[in-house]
Amino acid sequence: EGLNYADEDEEFVPYRAQVMIVKDELARIFQNSDRRKKMFPELQPAEAAAVCLARYAQEPLAEYCSAWNAASSQETFGYELLFLPVHPLKSLLKGAQQALLNALECRLVDAVCDVGVDINKACAYDHIAPMLAFVGGLGLRKADALRQNIRKSAKAITSRNDLLLRKLLGSCVWTNAAGFVRICDNVMDPLDNTRIHPECYTTHDFATKICADALEVAHSNSDYVANVEKLMASTRRVLEKRMDKHRTWLDLWEGGQRPIHGVTEYNETVRTVDGREHPLGVELGDILSQLELDDYAVELEESGQGKRRLLFEQIKDELRFPWLDLRLPLAAVTHSEMFFLLTGETDQSLYVGMKVGGTVTEISDTSFRDENTDQYKRRQRATVQTDAGLRGYIGMYDVEDTPEYQRFDVEKMNLADHMQVGQHIEAVVVAVKKDRLQLDLSIKPSFLNKPESWWMEQRCELKQAREWWSMQGRDPSKLFDPYFLERQALRACADEEASQQKSTETINQQLTAASINGVRSGAGGAEAGGASGAGRSLMRVVHHPLFANLDFKAAEERMRLEGKGAGEVLIRPSSKGPNFLTITWAFQDNWYKHISVEEKGKRAGDLGLGTQLLVQEDDITEAYNDLDELFSRYIEPMNDLVSVMLKHRSFQPGSEAEVNAIMFARRADSPQRIPYFFRFEPNKPGVFTLTWLSLNIKSENPVKNLRVEVRPYGLRAQGEVFARPSDLIVWFKETQESQAAAHVAAKQKAAARSTHSTASAVAHANASHQQAYGSAPLPPPPPAAPTVRKSRWEQA
Repeated sequence: EGLNYADEDEEFVPYRAQVMIVKDELARIFQNSDRRKKMFPELQPAEAAAVCLARYAQEPLAEYCSAWNAASSQETFGYELLFLPVHPLKSLLKGAQQALLNALECRLVDAVCDVGVDINKACAYDHIAPMLAFVGGLGLRKADALRQNIRKSAKAITSRNDLLLRKLLGSCVWTNAAGFVRICDNVMDPLDNTRIHPECYTTHDFATKICADALEVAHSNSDYVANVEKLMASTRRVLEKRMDKHRTWLDLWEGGQRPIHGVTEYNETVRTVDGREHPLGVELGDILSQLELDDYAVELEESGQGKRRLLFEQIKDELRFPWLDLRLPLAAVTHSEMFFLLTGETDQSLYVGMKVGGTVTEISDTSFRDENTDQYKRRQRATVQTDAGLRGYIGMYDVEDTPEYQRFDVEKMNLADHMQVGQHIEAVVVAVKKDRLQLDLSIKPSFLNKPESWWMEQRCELKQAREWWSMQGRDPSKLFDPYFLERQALRACADEEASQQKSTETINQQLTAASINGVRSGAGGAEAGGASGAGRSLMRVVHHPLFANLDFKAAEERMRLEGKGAGEVLIRPSSKGPNFLTITWAFQDNWYKHISVEEKGKRAGDLGLGTQLLVQEDDITEAYNDLDELFSRYIEPMNDLVSVMLKHRSFQPGSEAEVNAIMFARRADSPQRIPYFFRFEPNKPGVFTLTWLSLNIKSENPVKNLRVEVRPYGLRAQGEVFARPSDLIVWFKETQESQAAAHVAAKQKAAARSTHSTASAVAHANASHQQAYGSAPLPPPPPAAPTVRKSRWEQA
């Protein structure tokens, strides 16, 4: 009371924010990275991810460049981008991380050079600065030095020539980078805000002469800015008129494609004042289109200045559309992308005809009003929670097969006679409704008994298959090349599916029998290498294709029977309790390592999956959000390192005795060389051994060994971490040489002390001899033998 508010009579207008849902792949990577801790130490991970997502919405390319510039502990740049799902078959690139990084780096350079970088904006904002590193001619070090020097001078860049005149860049680097640097604010020369290289209007007069000829004015190298501004303003007016009156021409630019005169089809006509119709043409009808650039290019070529025709076309386009960005605008995610963000399922992992398991959660029997007949009809359906956590529905028409001569009786149908709540069933996916995040399932025997290849074969006849392919935007009758042997391929797929199904049935029977025998005998499911009877593994409720409720022996047996080779994993419950999981990782065929994972962020007694997963190893402190992230950021890097080790020229397969025999044979052939190899460490999955033979072959232990552990961040040996086996070998040689040098120095020091002691003893003996006998001193000792200098590896 008594307070006078100035806005009491103002109408309240609620703020309605425009919400756009975008992909959060980069934000999720940033949330769990060390880069987030350095940039936003005061923010929570979710808050920092929101900042990254907002920056991504403003300039996606800057966020990709920022992710690249973050280096791993082995100084590998771009490792964060390896976690992006760039392609469904990316997981097949085992051992080819460097090739993928090189391709991503080249693509970023192309994209940044095509878009350009505002040099002043990059110096003012830290999240834009990483784009500078991908400007042609710069790189990480030159870009960082350029930015620091500009910020120290506290003076903005007003022209491209400032970079050269202020000695911020060398002449060679400036020549490479100037065409991709933009000057947007307080620009002195409008050509500095185009893709036209400064050599075309400072060293040469190509761009300025084209402007003067188009305006039909006198050309002047000293005062051409007014001509450029006048020409660009005239072209802009023609462009605005064309965009306003000819929408068909504007549609030619959709999809990021630039229409080309004489190539792009465009049949729109325009009526002139005299009533005649003329083709409008793809090219913008401005004063630049009236220039005869062919004659100018021929003139320059004859004068020895090279072929410039293509360059002139590019100059003309830049004068019309300076820094035209043909990238598609950032749009909201589609239903398919939203389905992937929320479920993690793609068209390759979930499709029509796929058999899924699930649990019946509800059976409903309701009625609805049919708008066509204005009558109430009965509707029954069962709600199913699939093993992957998706919601599915089974309608009453998808339960049993009805003969063609028999009419389906809706009143007699009762779903409770075919399934019960809580029952685990197997069903076939007949529709994927991504907009509703649900599946339509069927348990018809005619569908369950058919292999997946049958759905592909009947894709043009089955209504469900036709709708699925049309939803993908593809014609089911034109999926393959007309010369592709489709029948033979489908027959081979059907045979393979039958073989896998038979093998799976055999495995399940064996595992069931083993489980029953284990329960009868009271055997405990101890972990590998643990004490017997440490406690049985609990049955867990985890929906993931890699998870199975098995103990370690059954998990190894299943992977062995299913033929899962090196790099494959199976996630299972842990005998430590409901807050732990165990990853059974196939280090090599039939050679497994069991990795313990602790779960956090779950209620007591909850048998589901925790919100944070911590690998129980001393050198791993990072928490993973889900099993997919754990596999991609922990298991896959180790698989890549194992593949690199196996392909290294120094790797030698075989037992310890076999590798030692090969080293002794190599020593016999080359006595002055030290043979060394990588080999497996027996009984230690995930560990290699670097073994070598010392020069003193007659010593008690001539064979030396160094243990090398495979970790997700590199190869670890004696507390050092190496990104590649070659780096480890270089370090090993340098270490051996330094140890040999220290050993030689110690020997020389000991020899010097021995010589000093001998001289002192001789002097003392001479003094005693003279004092006792008064005779001449003793003769000096004989000279020492000459020292032979050995090579560093001989000293080692």
